[in-house]
Amino acid sequence: MSRAAVCIPVAHDPEGLRATLAALSTVDGAAEALVVVAVDGADPATVAVAESVGATCLALAESRGSYAARNAAIAALPDDVDMVLFTDAGCLPEPGWIRAHTGALDTAAMSGGAVEVRMSPRPTPAEWVDNQRNLRQQAYVDNDGFAATCNLAVRRKVLDAVTFDDSLRSGGDRDFGVRARAAGFDLVYAPDAVVVHPARSTAAEVLAKARRVGDGLATMPRHTRPARLPLRRPGLTLARRAAQRGLSRKPWWLARAAWIDNRRAATLHAAAQRRDIGLHVVVLLGSRWDALETFSTRWREVVNAWAGDERIDALTVVDHPRLRRRALVQRRLVESADSWLPGVERLTVTVPVDGTLRRTDGLAWWRTARQLRRTWPTARRRIVVAATPLAAGVLTQLHDAHTTTAFDLVDNWAIRARFARLADRVEAGYRAGARADLVTAVASNLADAVETYGRNDVHPVSNGVDVIALSTPAPPPPFTLPDRPFAVYLGTVGPPRLDVDLLLDVARRLHPDVPVVVAGPATGDAVADALRAAPVTWLGPVDTGHVPALLQAASCGLLPFVVAESVAMESMKVLQYLAAGLPIVSTDYPALPESVTVTRDAEEFSAAVRASVAGDGTRATPPPIPSWDDVARELLDHYLSAR
Repeated sequence: MSRAAVCIPVAHDPEGLRATLAALSTVDGAAEALVVVAVDGADPATVAVAESVGATCLALAESRGSYAARNAAIAALPDDVDMVLFTDAGCLPEPGWIRAHTGALDTAAMSGGAVEVRMSPRPTPAEWVDNQRNLRQQAYVDNDGFAATCNLAVRRKVLDAVTFDDSLRSGGDRDFGVRARAAGFDLVYAPDAVVVHPARSTAAEVLAKARRVGDGLATMPRHTRPARLPLRRPGLTLARRAAQRGLSRKPWWLARAAWIDNRRAATLHAAAQRRDIGLHVVVLLGSRWDALETFSTRWREVVNAWAGDERIDALTVVDHPRLRRRALVQRRLVESADSWLPGVERLTVTVPVDGTLRRTDGLAWWRTARQLRRTWPTARRRIVVAATPLAAGVLTQLHDAHTTTAFDLVDNWAIRARFARLADRVEAGYRAGARADLVTAVASNLADAVETYGRNDVHPVSNGVDVIALSTPAPPPPFTLPDRPFAVYLGTVGPPRLDVDLLLDVARRLHPDVPVVVAGPATGDAVADALRAAPVTWLGPVDTGHVPALLQAASCGLLPFVVAESVAMESMKVLQYLAAGLPIVSTDYPALPESVTVTRDAEEFSAAVRASVAGDGTRATPPPIPSWDDVARELLDHYLSAR
């Protein structure tokens, strides 16, 4: 028969424990539950309270924190306990608390119950701030994947697999929840399992709580730290809300509430950023991080690999900058944002410049760099990499004795149509990037962009592929493919690199014998309309996870590039086709592997595709190709050796 246990950690709070045990005695099923009190440090008065009601009492010889106390309580549980409910001294479980949690655990491994931060009949400004800002349990469960341990219930099997990190003094709730969910245990919100938490009544108590939460975020392991760290957001929101609800209309009360709320945010922000770490790596992206969740690019894959590199203590991505001249009067240029990859913090940035170069640009970049620094932890060493010339201007402002700046040449931005109006800004970015401590390039010919400014020591670092995924049989994709041998083009469809007219001409020449599948986004409405009208199967953007299945089903890979030296760079498509063992037909393009069939016009191109598809279907043995882990390791090694 299943049995529940209630674990209560406490440190030097006999009255708070007395209130919790008294409330627990009124809860349905409490008489059958085992109550374990773990006293954090020598405290005879608190031990006496626990023993007075017959609770099992454990006392740690010295204070080690609430998570160490919880682990001690868990270790003392008998084998017949299969459900464990956690609450804290001072919290008051409501009568249906145990029944609601055990009901939730019938279908889930973990349950987070509702927390009511209860104010007094005439609340102080501090109580109002605490009520509105802390212990938002449903948001924790639904959005952040953890539950505050003042009202958490778990199956015993969870605790057998995952324990609390007793090195943490705060933030262990989040750390435990994230690790438990990563181990495959689900978490649900139980609105009927209510615990009342008295609101903190003084500003000192609210600020101490904020400092403790911030310290917890600062010391939390990178892989369980929230993707969005708190930024200071001064405002009058809570004061206005209090007035609307009729809590008080006295100006001094509302002013006090606003002051406490702003001090709480500033205190939490400062404590969360006070991480004294070893290596902090920052990547200034050439795209938005959200778009890269399902779309593979060089820096998406490198960041993904770095997220698991133990040499990196903190990893931050900064979205492609928004250039807005009117932001000169904008107070906040840097914002924290959600990240889809655990262990990676994401920032968005607005730079108060536009396409016209001005003498005030230096001030704009300085302001941007200053605000970026404020969001970063204290690190013994920092590496900042710009993957776009439009962000390179901030590199010179971020350079200091502890920071290595790097510029990675991924593409020739000067020929990209979408940045034509920013031609001067792009050129200025290359000029700034040339002054970085280290310059890397995906292909040697891209080095021309900075050699013009006297930078000749560019380190080539090629792209990579997910070799294992492309060479291992993949499950069928969720889209329909031709039922006979077909050719495929994978990648963005449009100028300046892709010759769209050639692609469509080849497709018409091959139709209906050899279907052509196009997988990738179109660069504009005209290209999209042309694809819809042509005899091709256009899949649109394809999730990175479905690319292996697509290439494994194809019989030939297409590279109908514009024949122009000025747009040449190493193509990820070439490496993906090769890793999947596909024969490749291409136009004349610099640095192509010898196995690629090079053609001069649409007639030769279509004939070569027919010949490739008509083969015996045997896949070629892929040549040695670097994995993304190899590329990420090589880049980091270069950056670490720059000084």
